[in-house]
Amino acid sequence: MFRYRDNRSTGIHVGDGGLQMVELRRRGKTVILEGAVRLSIHELPFPLPWLDAKFQHDLADTLRSARREHGVRFRRPYFALDERSAIVKRRALLPGRVQDNRENLEWEAQQFLAADIGAYAMDYLLTSEFGFVVAARRAAMDRVSGICRHAGIPKPEFDLAPFALYNVLEVSAGLLSSGCELLLDVGASSARLILLIEGQLRRVGTIRARRLTTGSDTGLAADEDDGEGETTAAAKLSPGDFDEWMDSLACSTEKLVRDELGEWQVDRCWLTGRHAVQAHDSLSRQFGLTAQLLDPFRGIDSGLHELDDPTTFATAAGLALRGVSES
Repeated sequence: MFRYRDNRSTGIHVGDGGLQMVELRRRGKTVILEGAVRLSIHELPFPLPWLDAKFQHDLADTLRSARREHGVRFRRPYFALDERSAIVKRRALLPGRVQDNRENLEWEAQQFLAADIGAYAMDYLLTSEFGFVVAARRAAMDRVSGICRHAGIPKPEFDLAPFALYNVLEVSAGLLSSGCELLLDVGASSARLILLIEGQLRRVGTIRARRLTTGSDTGLAADEDDGEGETTAAAKLSPGDFDEWMDSLACSTEKLVRDELGEWQVDRCWLTGRHAVQAHDSLSRQFGLTAQLLDPFRGIDSGLHELDDPTTFATAAGLALRGVSES
């Protein structure tokens, strides 16, 4: 999405694990890891306050530190937009040519964006059954470009985090040619979900924890956001709430899959993100299958680089992979 290609690229992702950056280089058909850096951002709140001047300043400072102290070169940077910065709509394809379906998706975009269409950058993804309309807010991209400019790094290209995760799954694990595959990118209070059928993207979404308070009773539940509009602020969970968040995440994920497919029939489940390791046992037990931790650098020549928690870098790796992908 929204991409050009080169033989070097840097993926940049801001999440609840802080700032993650992955630098890749392509030599022929070989992709080489040149560096992976994770830095914390002081008092990082959620959801990310992109309109806040202090947050923008702190992020620019952290990017400068990555270049100055960690040697990140930021060649062909790709930046992950979060779900609040874009609208994703899915539509069933019509019988006919690819061009006819693309024109139909363009018409659909004009209908739901109407007079605001100029405020969005558009892209389209077609699978064998569905078309995805992706509308990224130009204001959000301009804001990130301004932060990068102040940090002294090149103007970035953009992709949405779920599509970057799809890219890294395809490259590092390969997609199932038959059956159902699920990827969950697990954070402290939200999880991105990607559902694939026979290697084809079927659904993307975000499941968020929310805190419910009734009188003196406080509990956790989960909201499912299909990426079709604004999201609400997610509650930051305390460590003691994590088990309850996993219960809610498992229930919401199973409901989403059943609503989509009519049954719970998942052949493979992958976990990425800052809390993938912590979530592994609980989700494996509740899903009734062994979830697998996705190593985004599998299939990549990582040389002497050894990372303690590679799943944390999945989104950033997917962005960099898109940047070095062949035409």
